[in-house]
Amino acid sequence: MRKYYSTKKVKYNNLTFDSGLELYFYKLLEKENLLADLKMQEPFEIQPAFKWQGKTIRKMDYVSDFYLTEKKIVIETKGLLEEKAKIKHKLFKFKFPDH
Repeated sequence: MRKYYSTKKVKYNNLTFDSGLELYFYKLLEKENLLADLKMQEPFEIQPAFKWQGKTIRKMDYVSDFYLTEKKIVIETKGLLEEKAKIKHKLFKFKFPDH
């Protein structure tokens, strides 16, 4: 499997971000005084665990970079979407159409 991009973890105010782009968006949210409403790395269950032919299939979560809870805004800071991320985005949109 080909990796399309490489990112470096960065630190800011005792927080670790997966990329400089993620930190950039955090600083924008900070500047707009939206940190009180912010959750980072918020998981959303898009498929519960289930049994299939006697085996347990694990649940599938979509983990957002940022989630503004009161506004129900999900922020994802990927430069490129790999196939796995595209599928999860489609499932997320189906299960959480108001976000």
